[in-house]
Amino acid sequence: MSEYLVVRLAEDPAHASWVVLSEQGHRLSQTMNGPLTAAATQADGRNVLLLVPGLDALTTSVQLPVRRQSRVEQMLPYTLEDTVAADVDTLLFAAGSHRADGKIPVAVVARERMETWLEQCAEAGLQADAIYVDVQGVPETPGNLTLLLEGEKIYGRLPEREPFVFVDLDLEDVVDILRTETDPSVHLDNVVIYADDAGYSSHERELERVRDKATIVDVNVLADGLLPRLAATFIAESGSNLLQGPYRPRSNWNELLQPWRTPAILVGALFIAVALVKASLYLSLSREDNALTAMLESGCQAAFATNRLSVCEAEIQDRLATTGDGIASASDSTFLDTLHAVATVRDDETLLQAMSFRDGVTNLRVVAPDVQALDALAQGLGGEGRFQANIQSATPGDSGVEGRLQIAELNP
Repeated sequence: MSEYLVVRLAEDPAHASWVVLSEQGHRLSQTMNGPLTAAATQADGRNVLLLVPGLDALTTSVQLPVRRQSRVEQMLPYTLEDTVAADVDTLLFAAGSHRADGKIPVAVVARERMETWLEQCAEAGLQADAIYVDVQGVPETPGNLTLLLEGEKIYGRLPEREPFVFVDLDLEDVVDILRTETDPSVHLDNVVIYADDAGYSSHERELERVRDKATIVDVNVLADGLLPRLAATFIAESGSNLLQGPYRPRSNWNELLQPWRTPAILVGALFIAVALVKASLYLSLSREDNALTAMLESGCQAAFATNRLSVCEAEIQDRLATTGDGIASASDSTFLDTLHAVATVRDDETLLQAMSFRDGVTNLRVVAPDVQALDALAQGLGGEGRFQANIQSATPGDSGVEGRLQIAELNP
């Protein structure tokens, strides 16, 4: 199961806060407070979401005739140029996913602030997978005005509207502003309020006046602060990730491929082993083929005074044709049968050096590893009962025993 470490930045990186949530948004730890370096120690094996102050950003929404993310990023600066006061080249425009109504949520921050946040994370050893403006974590409650009270700050959201944040304003004033600026069709009679201890203390008296103006006011004091509530919203529905454009992280292929490294090595080793076996088999068959070819060439040289197999084959075919009805002469038949018998019984270590055939008798000159191998060749040739092989001589040498054999058909 995936886990999320949600870290919230403050102006001072020594006063960050963080919490661990499951992929369903359920809290797995208490909210912790401390330096950003302490939060970084909890990041191993978890998806890291970084929340930056909403007071440093503008949140809005746009409707564009394109859906590709790259095209949206290109059009945002020109679309919102009249909305922002600063030069668009100094700002980062981050687009979220298209909503059901066709609009795209957008967060705008100064590039200078973005780089400051990234530097703080780098110094603390924290690598964020996504960076969101904390105000986008205010939950949208259908049919209700949602307010989050945190110290002197008031976060809020109306149904199907963009979130907002005010500071140093009375809660009653915020509600009055919303009543004035909001479409009359939007009802503000139902108010859901989440507050931390400091926020509740700061606005406790104002809550009574808000209750007088609304039909239902549901107040929830969160002893663990607002971070778990904000974090759960981002896990359920991501906001506008600021890691876009020049801040989009490059793919870390080494890290992505790490889990597959061992299986890839094993598969590669298997392919190498199979290739080696195939190569060994090929070399063995190649040696056998060369040896048989040499034997045939030697036989052809002895019988037809040429070692060209094509000429030898043609000569044999001519002789077979002259016998009538395709029946070979006894002499040619004996030679071919003798040649076949030698090829069958000869082992790999016995080399054929010369072969001659005359008057039904075949003379072989071979080099065998030892006398036993030479005798085994003679015995093998006579084993079928058709030929008699006699060893004429056996002379030891540097390469083995040079033997001369005479092979004759028993019943010509």
